[in-house]
Amino acid sequence: MASKLILEMKAELAKGRRNWESVIELNKKILPFDTKNSFVYYDIAEGFRQLGDTSASLEYAKRAVEINPKDFFSLRLMALIYDQLDDYDKTYEYAKRSLENLPKNVSQPPRKLYKALKLFAFIPIIEKLNNNLYKEINNWGSWRKDWSDWATRYISWYENHRPTAQ
Repeated sequence: MASKLILEMKAELAKGRRNWESVIELNKKILPFDTKNSFVYYDIAEGFRQLGDTSASLEYAKRAVEINPKDFFSLRLMALIYDQLDDYDKTYEYAKRSLENLPKNVSQPPRKLYKALKLFAFIPIIEKLNNNLYKEINNWGSWRKDWSDWATRYISWYENHRPTAQ
């Protein structure tokens, strides 16, 4: 069996390539090593969501939130899944919780990691990880704002026009 670190690196590369089938497969192989890691469940859930399997996505996203109820990314994913399911109440709940747990400043630790990885960029797999991390650092501000704007608009819409059951 491959080591956890190798599986994690392969899973991250697959995620960077948007190869969702591999993301799911590799993260499922990581689970026996680390059943309490919410990020593994999150990655599986995101993979299923990207492939259009909402029920499987919801199953793994719920597990991620059970493990870490304040993880912004898992809460955001739950809001997106429930939005796809047209579950207004749950979308509202998770959009609100995601904003309450929105990271204030996550750019500093990744930048330090990026600089550390740069030292080993001569290794092809590290170079790919380094490039993916650089892209994430540069995109953080824009997608963070996009999510804040979407969640805020959704919450406002819900509170002012709460849909009622027919």
